[in-house]
Amino acid sequence: MKEVYKEKLLLKDFIITDKDFNVFFRRKAEQSEQIAEWKDYTFYKLKQVYKRVLCEAGFIKNSKKEVEILPQIMEEEVVQHLKNIGDTPYLEVMLGEI
Repeated sequence: MKEVYKEKLLLKDFIITDKDFNVFFRRKAEQSEQIAEWKDYTFYKLKQVYKRVLCEAGFIKNSKKEVEILPQIMEEEVVQHLKNIGDTPYLEVMLGEI
């Protein structure tokens, strides 16, 4: 979420394409020999799972070819709670803040 979702929010680009996922996985494969050995099918399944989790959590609206980001709205009490327990990085990603 930090490397794709948050970046898209910050750029006000509310569409995540398969290309965005592929670039993300390519970067990870360059950083890890273990990931570089994974088969294309593994990346395909991971992409499906990421989309499903984000959709079920209400962060995206999924269609066949692209994913639409649904900007999040949080109650101030929830924002303060996440800050108080030290979950600011998660809050920044969910809300697209720096």
